[in-house]
Amino acid sequence: VVLCSLTFHHLLASEKRQALSEMARVLAPSGKLLLADFCRAADAFSAACFLPVRLLDGWRRTACNAAGRIPHMMAESGLEQISETLQLRTWLGTIRCYEATKGSFEPG
Repeated sequence: VVLCSLTFHHLLASEKRQALSEMARVLAPSGKLLLADFCRAADAFSAACFLPVRLLDGWRRTACNAAGRIPHMMAESGLEQISETLQLRTWLGTIRCYEATKGSFEPG
């Protein structure tokens, strides 16, 4: 299992991709990635709450999160069975929790 909690909103898109690739690399076949971070707002109020985080961390660093691109980036890294397992509305925005699996090794 690899656990990543409230880190991705601090990273640029290229750093997010690199981190996901490394997480996928170190997972054993059928291993799980559990990721929780601020993501696409659940509603207008949550989007407004996320503004201070976006101002502090920067628009470029938080753009993928705000646009809801994290699951897509997980898939690009080769992870499978990506699902949202929890959504929390907080005073700093919407936190979404995702689970993904590394594909099983099949000898060639």
